[in-house]
Amino acid sequence: MASDMEGQKGKMLRLAGGGEYDLNILKSAQQGMKQIWEDGDLFDITLEVDGHSIRAHKVVLARHSPYFRVMFCGRFQDAQKNSIELKGLSRVLEMFHLLSQVILTNNTF
Repeated sequence: MASDMEGQKGKMLRLAGGGEYDLNILKSAQQGMKQIWEDGDLFDITLEVDGHSIRAHKVVLARHSPYFRVMFCGRFQDAQKNSIELKGLSRVLEMFHLLSQVILTNNTF
């Protein structure tokens, strides 16, 4: 039975620290996240940055940024808001847009 399961696996990603992951599953998860992003589904926060609105997912921001983790997981009023104004962060806006495109399209620089 174990040999049948191994035959169905795709290419495996082996991590230096141990563990391995089926790349087909990872690619499927990435495509699912991309579709949710493109459809505008499940956004739960709007970031207002220098006159621009960025719709996002709190859980994704918190996972990838200690700043947003504290903001959304702490006892701050921002954790309950649907919109937050961030001042003076236009360069962050540009980088956020660029990185989101790289992550969602699996492209590199």
